[in-house]
Amino acid sequence: MPVNVGDTHGNCALPVPRASTDGSSTISVAPSTVQGASPQSWATTDSTVLGEGDKEAQSSAYASFVVNSSRMFKDALRSEVELELATARQKIMTIQRDIDTCRGRPRGRSNETAAGPKRKFTGQPLIPPSTWKEEGAEKDDFHSAMYHANGAIRTLLHLSRQHEHPSAPSPSTSPSTSTLPNLATATDAELNRARVEAMNKLIGTLQRNLRVRYELEIGEVVRAVLPSLADKATKQSRATAYRLLRHSLVDAHSVRRLGEQNLDWFIVKSLSRDNKHTVEKEQAVKLIRAVVEIGSERHSPNSAVGTGTVPLSDAVMRAVISVAEYPEDPFKPICLQTLTEILLIDIDLMARTGGIRVLLHSLAEGPIEMAPLLSAAFLHIIDSPRTRAYLRPGTDLEIALSGITDAYGKGVEHSERVKGCARIVTSMLRTWSGLMYFCINDKMAIKAVIDCLRIPSLETREVILDMFFVILNIKPPEWHQAFIDGRRLTTAKIQALPRVFKLASDYDDNEHRIIGSSALSAIDSFNRHRARLEPAVKGDSGRPRANSVEDAVRRGQRAVEQEKMKMRMQMDDKTFQAFLLDTQVMLTKDHGKWNFDTLQELVEGPLHNPKRMEEAIKVSRYIRKLMSFFHPMAHRFSSLPKTKQNVRWVRLGCSLLNALLASQDGVKFLAEDEFLSQLYKSFDQLDPQTPTPTSDPVFSKKRMQDTLTYGYFEMLGTLSRRKEGIELLEKFKLFSAFYLLTELRGREDLVIGIIENLDLSIDGHSRIVLSKALTSNYPHVRRYATQRLGTLIRSSTTASAWTLRLLLTQLYDPSMEVREMAVQFLEGACESQDVLQMVVEMQPTLDHLGEVGHPLLLKFMSTPTGFRYLYAAEYIEREMELWFHERNLHYVVHIEVFLAKAFSQNATEDEDDILAFDGIVPPHFYGVMAKTDLGCEVLQEKGHFAEFAHFIRQHGSESEDQDLILKLKSILWAVGNIGATERGLPFLEDEEIIPAILEIAEQSLVLSVRGTCFFVLGLISSTPQGAEILDDYHWEATLSPLGLPTGLCVPVDVDKFVSVPEWECVAVEAMDDSKLAAPESPEEMEVMTAIYNLANTVIANAASRTLTKMKSKPEYRHIFTSPSMFYRALHTISSQKYRMPVRRYIFDLFNIELDADVVKQLSDCAISLRIPLVAQGQEAAETVDTSPVQEKPRQTVVQTFRPRPTRHHVSESEDEESDVEEKEVTAKKPRAPVMSLRPKSRIIGFN
Repeated sequence: MPVNVGDTHGNCALPVPRASTDGSSTISVAPSTVQGASPQSWATTDSTVLGEGDKEAQSSAYASFVVNSSRMFKDALRSEVELELATARQKIMTIQRDIDTCRGRPRGRSNETAAGPKRKFTGQPLIPPSTWKEEGAEKDDFHSAMYHANGAIRTLLHLSRQHEHPSAPSPSTSPSTSTLPNLATATDAELNRARVEAMNKLIGTLQRNLRVRYELEIGEVVRAVLPSLADKATKQSRATAYRLLRHSLVDAHSVRRLGEQNLDWFIVKSLSRDNKHTVEKEQAVKLIRAVVEIGSERHSPNSAVGTGTVPLSDAVMRAVISVAEYPEDPFKPICLQTLTEILLIDIDLMARTGGIRVLLHSLAEGPIEMAPLLSAAFLHIIDSPRTRAYLRPGTDLEIALSGITDAYGKGVEHSERVKGCARIVTSMLRTWSGLMYFCINDKMAIKAVIDCLRIPSLETREVILDMFFVILNIKPPEWHQAFIDGRRLTTAKIQALPRVFKLASDYDDNEHRIIGSSALSAIDSFNRHRARLEPAVKGDSGRPRANSVEDAVRRGQRAVEQEKMKMRMQMDDKTFQAFLLDTQVMLTKDHGKWNFDTLQELVEGPLHNPKRMEEAIKVSRYIRKLMSFFHPMAHRFSSLPKTKQNVRWVRLGCSLLNALLASQDGVKFLAEDEFLSQLYKSFDQLDPQTPTPTSDPVFSKKRMQDTLTYGYFEMLGTLSRRKEGIELLEKFKLFSAFYLLTELRGREDLVIGIIENLDLSIDGHSRIVLSKALTSNYPHVRRYATQRLGTLIRSSTTASAWTLRLLLTQLYDPSMEVREMAVQFLEGACESQDVLQMVVEMQPTLDHLGEVGHPLLLKFMSTPTGFRYLYAAEYIEREMELWFHERNLHYVVHIEVFLAKAFSQNATEDEDDILAFDGIVPPHFYGVMAKTDLGCEVLQEKGHFAEFAHFIRQHGSESEDQDLILKLKSILWAVGNIGATERGLPFLEDEEIIPAILEIAEQSLVLSVRGTCFFVLGLISSTPQGAEILDDYHWEATLSPLGLPTGLCVPVDVDKFVSVPEWECVAVEAMDDSKLAAPESPEEMEVMTAIYNLANTVIANAASRTLTKMKSKPEYRHIFTSPSMFYRALHTISSQKYRMPVRRYIFDLFNIELDADVVKQLSDCAISLRIPLVAQGQEAAETVDTSPVQEKPRQTVVQTFRPRPTRHHVSESEDEESDVEEKEVTAKKPRAPVMSLRPKSRIIGFN
């Protein structure tokens, strides 16, 4: 009986006889129910050809097999048919449901249940049947994806086994290996291509079906890709392997499982490669970033910042750091960003591996685009006393000032660096953490920056002055540079003034005295009129300056225009007839030949006289010929292109209508003329129900965009401003046409033209048209109508009930954008107490708005009427509970983000995100509540303020628990907003909480809490009573020129407020404290000593030459192929600081190619070469060894993603130890087998 190979899950295929010409072949069918594969993948796994002599045995074997397995095969076939039938029924039901939906009649319940399980409704809109996914189909997709993923992994495992054992038989029955080349004779290039292809297929499966990632075993994936990470593989193969590992990570557990594999040295080697392997380094960096993002254990929020754990070993960290500090590496910026993220999660790891040092140097030396990110991270670090202790006070963060302080004598080529450094210093000094940090050591850092003004470099001085202008919010005028240049020119001529005075006082020579007096008079006149002669900055209102000189000129110009108008209206008959003839209107219909200036002067002047208008209408028929030009059906005016030159005809048409409405004859003419009737017919052309549709209507969208047709709406708006015009619009049913236009689909341009030009000051159809546009079926029409209404309310000087009612109606609009716009306009209108009182009396319901309506409700609360209304609606009690438990914390986050954006240098670039910062704090519920007597009573009854005071006294000195610090800030803001009102200040006095706030402001170890207290004290000082109370505690409130508090309070003793207690740096870059066994021969000791000397930049060149000579000698060659010595070298570069070229040189020094076997040997060396912990303890008791090659007691092998034990910080200098100390250490003769890799030679001159 033939033997059939099943799949890797242990499922046996079923051989079934198949009719053939010779009757000697079989196929094996594995049903999906047995294999767990998709229904369509019944795999043919083997075919065995039998000889002619075995026919009898073949027949008996088949008969025996059929008897034993016919039932199993029938069950499998039945399951397959049933599954196909269920799938077909589901598809039929899907199509039937779509048909029923299109017909608009639901199917009966019996038909729905007849088809078995149906897809649950998720609220999504209907989609075509081809894109529906039933539950069964989704299950099939997942099983199919798992089948393909397992097949790809089997292929990779098979390739690795075949590469190790070329003579092994190929599992030809595996579907995943059916397309592979002959592995016994395949070359390395073919194997690499096969691996890359298999890994890409697996990556595609993981990307398409995320559930597969959770089902795969990460250890099996790592074993499958290990051969692809070897040095023998191509860089594309290694890059694809890293990419596959990255896509396999889903959670912290998968990262821990990945950490159990030995991937350290592969990643370290990849990061040490040159720029020719960019694709490989990119994927290695992405894998590290994925590990940091997914596997980092961020501790609970109640712990301090930087106390988490990043699952990266020291070896990988040092490799990333070497890339980050190598200026020629293209991955330097992304590695710096990765280190910055690790700094905020696990500052202890960064301090021990030297990452903080690299980030500080990058902050000072660039790249400049990374400086804002780095400075923000360090500002976050120095805010807390725990993380602040990792920086040396007065030296570390002050390196950011080096771009300014070190600029002496460096010339103009460093100007960009100085400007970038100034921007960083500005951002730091605009935060409480940075400001108070730079005030330590008697403000030494700030004094150093100010002392740079002594540098004899004009450009450096200007940069520093501009920096202080930005910090202090001083905006120099636009003409300041011209003023400075002018002063320099004036200085050259200033010596002429004594001679001018001498001439003016020369009484002996009258000519000299006249010349001198004239010169002095001219200088004095210039100084008096200089302000008027300077170009004024155009303000928002555009109103001209109202000084006496210009005002007189304007009054004279207006008087001249009025006289000209009177003269035009009072001209005689001959002159009027001459004017009519000069316009050329009576002579030709070609408007291009008309005298436009004379025509405009005629329309705006004489035609406003009723007598002249009557003459122009009845006698000369001048107006009829002129109005025929504006008739829509004539296509003369309406066909003119929309250009800047032709816009004047629109203004002329509006002026002509104004002149006609000014007289009875003109109104009668408009009633008889075809102008308005043709406009109605033109609008009627747009009616979809019209019996005679027009192919090119007058008001088509193209004509509205390209011609002067839009001008008709301005003319209609001119008619709507006069009572006579409104009557004409009603007579010709144009308002009915407007109602029709508001319902047209896709013609928002017409609706906008109507509501933009109609005059809404008169109650009538115009307001009805606006209200109809506000409730249009199309959201964009409602948006524009709401904006028009809001603009109308904002420009109105008095409150108007009808506009407020319409705006309140928009609060219930289906569109969220319209509701937000209405709330914004209503909130701005409620700044007026009259409007606010009127809106409150209308009692709108705002609960449906959610957070959008919250600011509006707070405004309602500020009035007694509104508070009673909201209290009766139980809004007050509900909101008090929310604010007490949640929204106080949300307020802190909101206001800190608000202040950060307001004080950032890029605040002007994000004008859409934040409001213009005007020094007014956003409204607070408790602060608004304290503005009314009823609100204070409710606050007293609830007892919230007493709990606030108790919390401040109990946790005011908190510096570790982030949850308590955040809550402390929220309560401080609540207390400050309550104390900012005259009715709320007695709460603070009764609880005597102000001294506690002052104590926190002067003694808190968290710098941002001090800043919060500063703002809170400013709020308390915003009332006269609060300012007096703070004055007793030596905090002075600033006053306006009228003697009113400004809400800004500063301490009399500033040094006491900004003083930060001194601290001692708890950790610096530490050496690895594990001890390795000493080398077995003097040659190995010499090689390791030379490798260690490579870390010293002074003797690195000599050490490299020594190693090159050693490698060429026969007695040393075996060392450079020894795995144990290779591990010693790797251990050294993983525990010490080595530059990237040196690390690359050490890898190239050894003739060992990394692969899975070598990594396993390195793991064995890590165990065999390490001194046991007991031996280390005994030796520590006998002798003191400060060898830099130390490693902490930890797992047997350095792992990439391992949980690290508790770390101990060794406070020692980052620089090299002095040679005297080295000599003392080597003289103590440590017991064997301990080794010290310090150089034996002493370098004179480097103490």
